Amino acid sequence: MAAAAGSGNTLSREVLKWVQSLDLAYSVKNAKRDFSNGFLVAEIFSRYYDKDVQMHSFDNGHSVASKKDNWAQLLKFFAKRNVLPAGEPVTQATVDAIVHCRDGAAVAFINSVYELLSGRRVQKPPEPPAGDPLPAFAKPTASTVLRDSLMDPDMQTTDHSVAEAKMKEKLEAHEADLQTQRLEDPARFAPRDRMSSKVLRGSARTVGAEESKQSVTVKRVNVKTVDAANVAQLRATKEIAAHSARAGMSVTSGSRSVLAMGGDGDPAAMAAAMAAAAVPSAVDVLNEVVMRELAGRDVVHTFDPRKPACLSFVDAVRGMDDFPDDLTAQVVDGFGARAGDLADACAVRPKDFWSVVAVFTPLAVVLPEASPGFAAVTDAYCALGRAMVAKDSSSAAAGNAQALFEDFALPKLCTLLRTHAEKRAALVRVVYSFAGPDVEAHTQAIRSLQTTLDHLPTLMLCMVHCAHNETALALADEHLLDLYLYYCMIGMGMSSPSIRAASVGMLAVILAAKPEMGRRMLDRVAALQDDTWWETRAQVLVVCATLLREVPADDGDGMADRATEIATAVLAAASPPVARVGLAYLAPCLEAHDALVQPFVAALLALPGSVRENLLLAGDAGAPDALVDSGAAAAFHLQPVTNAWPALAVARALAATVAAEGLQNLDVEHFDVLVAALRGAAFNGGTSPGGTDEWLDVFDQLKGFVVVALCDPVCAESAVSVLRTFTFNTERGPSVLEADVRKSAVLGSLIIMHNGSDADGHCRTCAREFLSEVASQGGDFADAVRELLSRFRDGKPDLYAKSPLKAVGDDVGV
Repeated sequence: MAAAAGSGNTLSREVLKWVQSLDLAYSVKNAKRDFSNGFLVAEIFSRYYDKDVQMHSFDNGHSVASKKDNWAQLLKFFAKRNVLPAGEPVTQATVDAIVHCRDGAAVAFINSVYELLSGRRVQKPPEPPAGDPLPAFAKPTASTVLRDSLMDPDMQTTDHSVAEAKMKEKLEAHEADLQTQRLEDPARFAPRDRMSSKVLRGSARTVGAEESKQSVTVKRVNVKTVDAANVAQLRATKEIAAHSARAGMSVTSGSRSVLAMGGDGDPAAMAAAMAAAAVPSAVDVLNEVVMRELAGRDVVHTFDPRKPACLSFVDAVRGMDDFPDDLTAQVVDGFGARAGDLADACAVRPKDFWSVVAVFTPLAVVLPEASPGFAAVTDAYCALGRAMVAKDSSSAAAGNAQALFEDFALPKLCTLLRTHAEKRAALVRVVYSFAGPDVEAHTQAIRSLQTTLDHLPTLMLCMVHCAHNETALALADEHLLDLYLYYCMIGMGMSSPSIRAASVGMLAVILAAKPEMGRRMLDRVAALQDDTWWETRAQVLVVCATLLREVPADDGDGMADRATEIATAVLAAASPPVARVGLAYLAPCLEAHDALVQPFVAALLALPGSVRENLLLAGDAGAPDALVDSGAAAAFHLQPVTNAWPALAVARALAATVAAEGLQNLDVEHFDVLVAALRGAAFNGGTSPGGTDEWLDVFDQLKGFVVVALCDPVCAESAVSVLRTFTFNTERGPSVLEADVRKSAVLGSLIIMHNGSDADGHCRTCAREFLSEVASQGGDFADAVRELLSRFRDGKPDLYAKSPLKAVGDDVGV
C-alpha cells in the first residue's frame, strides 16, 4: 500500500482529533503500538459500518495470535465491502508491518483510512531541514542490527535456516558499511595514545599544615509551648484570618473590621466573605465529632497534639490492630450525621473538601469491606455527596460538588476500584452520590470513571454497578442507554469471564427499564448460555427472569417463549451456584409463565440438600436478602423462593414428575418441596392461590408415597407433616385415615415399622405422636384412630402388645 502523508510514528493533529471524536474505548498514546492488534481499527470501522463490524468478535489482546485473528476478520470485511484505503486493497504485507510495529506503517494506514472515511486529505507536514549526520556513538552496532532484524516481519518464519541466512546477510551488510566508514573517516578508527594525556594537579601541600577554620556559634532557639487544648482553636483562627485577608477583611479577637483593598470594596463580596468566615471549617466539624464520640476513652491520649483530632483518629484506626470496629463505625456515623455542616463548609471553602477526603478515603482503604466501619464510611461519603448536590441545586454553582469530587476524591478511590473488587459496589454508589439527578451528570460520572481509571477491564466491572444506580427514568434517555449498550456489547465479547458476567448483569438492568430491547439482545444472551464461567450463566438466568417479569406469556412476538427456552436450557445443566441464583430470580415468574414450572421443580430437586433448604426457608416478603457468594462482577440478592412461587402449581409439577419418572417412593428432596409448597396453601394459612379441592387432588396422587414414607427414618417426620396438614386443615379430616385403613396402607406401614425395620425407633415415635394428636381431637378423629389400632391388634396381637401404640389404643378404648 502506498504510504499516505505522515509516514512517521506520530499522528497529525488533524487525524488525532478525528480519532478522538469517535470516542474509542482506548485513547491513542503510541500509534504504532495501539493500532498493531487491529482492535481500535475495527472500532473505527464499527462507527461507519455498525452492521458489518461487531466489536464482540474482536479481542483487545497483544499476543501474535490475537493480532492475526483480528486482522484476519478485518481483511474479510475489507474484501466483502470493497474497502480500499489509499485506493488499493489492504495487503498481507501491510498488515504484517502494522502487526510487528514497523516504523511508519500504522500511521500511514490510519492516514489512508482517515482519507477514505472522512473524504478529506491529510495535510503533509513540511520536510524537516537536513540535519547533521549521526555522531559516531549514535550509529548502529552489530547487536542493534540483530535486534532490529528480529522485529522485522520477514523474520517471522518457522524455517530457522532461512532466518539464520537473513541475519547473516544483515550482519555482512553492517560489516560492509563499517568498511566504508573506515575509508571515509580513518581518524575515527585510528588507535589513540592514552599515555600522552596529562593530569592536572593542584599545588603541593605540607601534611599537618591545615588552614585554620573559622569558629561558628549556634544560637539556642527557644520554643514556646502551646497548650494542646488550644491547638485546634488556634488553627481555626488562622484559617479564618487568612480567608478574611483574601476577601479584604481583617479579623481581630474582639470584632471584624472590613478594610478596603486599594479603595472601596465590593459590598457583596465582603458580605460573602464575612458569611464564609462565620461557617465552621470542615476540620472543626470533624474534630468536634471525634472528641465527642471518643470522650473518656484512652485512645484520645495517644493523639498527636500537632495534628487535628480527626487525622489522629485516622492514624489510630490505621496503626492499631485492636482498634474496635464498632467504635470506628460510631465515630464515622457521627461524620455522616454532620454531612450538612460539612457541605456548608465545602461550599464556602472548596479546600475544606480536600480535608474531608483526607479523612474519609484512608478509612475506606484500610477498613475491611465486610466491616461496619467500611459501611459507615461509604454511607457518610454518600450523605456528604447528597448534601453537596442539594447545596448546588439551591445556588448557581450547579455541578460544583461533582467537580470537587472528581478533582480530589475520585483519583484516590479509583485505586481502590482497581485493586478491591469487593468494594466496587459501595464505591460506585459514592461516585453517583456526588452526581446530580439529571442524565448529564450521570453521563459525566461515567466519563470521569473512564478517564481516571484508564483501565477498560476495571471500567467494565464498574459499569454493572453504575447501571444498578440508574433509575428507570434515566435509562429511558436514548444517549445514556446507548452508552450502556455500547459497553455491554463490548464486554459480552471479551475473553475475561468476569467482564462477560458483568456485561450480562448490566443488560439485566437495562431490560428492566426497556424490556422491548430484549428482541434484539436475546440471541446474544443465548450465545452465552453454555459459558464456562458460572457467574455468566447465572446472569443469563437473571436476564431471562427480568424479561419474563415484564413481558406477558402471550406477548405476540415470541420474546417470552425465547426467554423461557433459554432459562430451561441453562437450568437443565446448572451447577448448584447457578441454579440457586436462577431459581431465586425465576420464582416470581412461574405464575405468569407456567411452562417454566416443570424445569424449575426439576432444578430444585437436583440441588444439594443444604442449598435447597436455604431456598425453601419460610420467610416474609420483606425478609432481608440472603447473599450468595458474590462473583467478580456483582453480588446476587436472593430471597426464599417460597415468598414468590405459586405453591399449587409447584405441587402439581412435583406430582407429575413423580409419575413421569415411575418412582417407587419419595426421597428427601421430594418431601422438602412438598412440605414447603403446603406452607403456602391458602387452607394452611398461606397466600398462594388454589382451592382445597385442587390440593386434595395433588394429595390423592401422592398419598400412597406419603404413607409408605412413614417407614423411612429419613422421611417419616416429613410424611407425618403432610398427613397432619390434610387431616386437620381440610374437610376430609379423619377420612384421610379411614380411606387408607380400608386399603390397609397405614396399617401395613405400622406393621412394617414395628417388625424390626425401624432400628432406632424414630418412625414408631413419629407415628405414635401423630395418632395421639389425632385422637386428642375426639369425635370422628378418635373413632378413626380406634378403628386403625383395633385392626392392628387383631392382625398382629404380639406386635401390638409390645408397641408404643398400645398406650394410644388404651386411651381411645381399643
